[in-house]
Amino acid sequence: MLVCLVLGVIGSCILWIQGSTVGAIATATFSGLSTAAATVAAVRNRRRQYIVDNAVEALAPHLGVRKVSRSLVRASKWGEGFTGYPARVSVRYGRTVNDHDGIWLAKLGEVVDRNFDGTYKVDAHDRRRKHIRFRLDITEMEKESSKTADALRAESVITELFGKDVTIDTNEDDEGIKTIGVSGLPSAKLSIGSRRSGVERVIAATLPGRLKAVWDLQHSSVEFKRRIPLPTMVRPPEEHSPLALDHRVYTDFKVPLAVAEEDELLEWWPAVQAHLMVVGGTGSGKTVLLHGVTQRVTQAGWRTWIIDGKRIEFIGFRGWPNVELVTARIEHQVRAVLAAHELMEERYSQVEVGQASLANFEPLLLVIDELTTFLKRVERWWKKVKPKGAPARPPILDLIADLARLGRSAKIHMIVGLQRPDVEFVGGEMRDNFGARVSMGRLSPQGAQMMWDSAAIGVAIPRTSRGRAICLDSKSRPVEAQTFFSPNPDPNSPGFDEAFVESVRPKVTYYSRKMVEVLEPKEDLDGETLPLTFDDYAVAEIIEYDADYEKRHAHIPAGDTPRKNAFSRAIQQPLQDAVDEPERVEVEDAAGEEDQFTGYDAETYSGPEDLSAGDLFCVDENIGQWGVVESIEPDYRDDSVMTIDFRDFDSGEPETIMLSSDSALTVRHPSTVD
Repeated sequence: MLVCLVLGVIGSCILWIQGSTVGAIATATFSGLSTAAATVAAVRNRRRQYIVDNAVEALAPHLGVRKVSRSLVRASKWGEGFTGYPARVSVRYGRTVNDHDGIWLAKLGEVVDRNFDGTYKVDAHDRRRKHIRFRLDITEMEKESSKTADALRAESVITELFGKDVTIDTNEDDEGIKTIGVSGLPSAKLSIGSRRSGVERVIAATLPGRLKAVWDLQHSSVEFKRRIPLPTMVRPPEEHSPLALDHRVYTDFKVPLAVAEEDELLEWWPAVQAHLMVVGGTGSGKTVLLHGVTQRVTQAGWRTWIIDGKRIEFIGFRGWPNVELVTARIEHQVRAVLAAHELMEERYSQVEVGQASLANFEPLLLVIDELTTFLKRVERWWKKVKPKGAPARPPILDLIADLARLGRSAKIHMIVGLQRPDVEFVGGEMRDNFGARVSMGRLSPQGAQMMWDSAAIGVAIPRTSRGRAICLDSKSRPVEAQTFFSPNPDPNSPGFDEAFVESVRPKVTYYSRKMVEVLEPKEDLDGETLPLTFDDYAVAEIIEYDADYEKRHAHIPAGDTPRKNAFSRAIQQPLQDAVDEPERVEVEDAAGEEDQFTGYDAETYSGPEDLSAGDLFCVDENIGQWGVVESIEPDYRDDSVMTIDFRDFDSGEPETIMLSSDSALTVRHPSTVD
């Protein structure tokens, strides 16, 4: 083309130099230009025909024809550049093709897009004449050209999963993919949960970021949304709880507990989930959560009794509006449980004879912090005060079980806090009666099994995340959440914030502070001291609070006096210097490793197919990374590949890994639950 143009110009120049006429010069120039134009057109046509021929060859296997010819594909209205793109592509196919098959049509469109390097949509389809016309979509092409590599990869993966018939809408921001909307799904195939799980695992393994699937099979769509990291600290709602003494308000009253993903508010609904159980070790934030629930309930005007298992955790609630009792002495704590049980029995009797209904009762909340510690103290105390002929086992556990089983129908609710979910308190019926449950911090696999029926849930919560918990969401599914940080009302507590405390203090007081009568031993007619028994303490009166009375009777009960023994001095003796430093370091390191894997058996080796939820497996031996198995299934595309969903044992971050089924893994199984 360029050569023809140059030759025409050179010829014209020669004629001009030789003195030829203007007409001759013009004729020579025009001839050269015409030759150049013809050459350009020929080159362009050859390139376009080459593209069409490639398309014919690629489309032929899908057209159902015996003989392949150029007449099967026509491309017209080319534009957009030297070779350009055809605005129209017409395709003819044979009679044997099932042209109602959406998959076939999608495959045809995919081949047209690929061979003509554009984005084409079906413009017309004449099934009688076996003819399809595709139209170039310039707008879609411009949109495609502006997409990032992550977005293009996402669309490629989703197209591979669902086919080309689906519509994909990718939304990005500065952090990457924000949402991926997919419509036109094959809902019938995806109605099986394992297939949806397989799709979610593929997305997690192949696309960047943490994407959460929100399925809407009724509308044949799904949205993959970027997970928002949970906050590290959340203050309770500024607005106080509504007064929930009226029965209609009571039935709808909910207590905010935590915030989950997507800012979902997790709440305790006492009218439906009668009792709340909170499990968590020292420093996990359990007491902070109990404080927060107590504050919200007292804002609602509820009558509240507190059994302070450690005797110092609820000091700030002494004199708090609507908190009648904060008991520290063991005999007073027992009396509070007895009083709650008596009130329940009384209310049942009133309903039974028709004197009252549930709507006539005011709610009562019984808070039992450190239930295990409380019950152990009761056992020791019972040995001293047990009346003659009484059973060896104190009746308090049975009374608490009664309250858990029957309290809801008498508007009596409990919050129970304990450090670990022991089978005695969390197993069987007792656990079922606590419809609301929260586990604070990292659980052992045995504790996770008892709390959530899975040895994998809650065992990988980061150790440094205070206030992080597993709670039940609105669909009763255990999810990770951040509990509300509530102020400690005790002025002597570390970090006391007076303004914060005042912001949550109830505005209305319906119930004033009470106290349990302090009993003193009496003398018989002979002047001998009669020891007090359980029967005496069981009928001690609950009276109005009297500060002077409290001071006169303030003392540490003998049953709680710390005991000294012959080993005290030995415990305080310094360690022998005979142990050298290297050996001591080695012992400490071994102990640290043992603590890390508390609740798990020794290392063993197995394949991916032998793993179960809750097992620990070594993800990367080079860096010592361990993962807690959440689920494991064969990859839906290749049965020889196992897909493992797990949480990093240190960070708690969810991850996915695909391994060959013949891989050898270092594994630790959870120890057998007692």
